Amino acid sequence: MEVESELTSEEKQILALADRQLIERAAEFYRELLHFFDLGARRQSQKIPPQRWWWYLDVIAYLPDSAIGSRTLVKSP
Repeated sequence: MEVESELTSEEKQILALADRQLIERAAEFYRELLHFFDLGARRQSQKIPPQRWWWYLDVIAYLPDSAIGSRTLVKSP
């Protein structure tokens, strides 16, 4: 369900900030999520597309900072 289009400008700014923080701390979040499930296996079994980038924290966690900064993973509001 796509709800981003229904957000206010302020809510989009808050979401963008939270997204950036999640990307910056991807390795930390990924390590914690491993206690509950395997992101890669879940993505594959549920056919989760790359547009839902937060399901790819295991990949993002291993990208060099320069790679993350050179492309936009998260759309700006």
